[in-house]
Amino acid sequence: MTVRTCRQCRETRDLALFYGRSHLCSSCCWLNASERSRRSHASPAGKAATRRYHLKRYARGPEIYELMRLLQLGACAICGKPETRGYEGAPKLLSVDHDHRTGKIRGLLCAACNEDLVGIERGAEWAGRAPAYLTRWRA
Repeated sequence: MTVRTCRQCRETRDLALFYGRSHLCSSCCWLNASERSRRSHASPAGKAATRRYHLKRYARGPEIYELMRLLQLGACAICGKPETRGYEGAPKLLSVDHDHRTGKIRGLLCAACNEDLVGIERGAEWAGRAPAYLTRWRA
């Protein structure tokens, strides 16, 4: 069993509880993300800034995200459906899926498929088209 010590909570945990090469355990990552989200979503300007930050970080900019969205016809790369979840009355953007080991962008996913994909990458079995999707991008 491989373990790592979280830099925030200082607990030694199984390596499976860390995202890629992160030095924070998944619990601390979620706590940090929710705190950043709470602070940044306090105003409309904060929401726009957060969206720009995430598009720049994960999709290499809004132009690349828009190109990817158009190539996928505005639908999820796994289930082929548009995003159904919303946030404050507006539909969410499709999530930018990337390989956590390499950082390489694989495609845009709806929130449901993006969450299910975590289970596959951590070893859980999942029937459907997602295994073929991951195989295509790991080649």
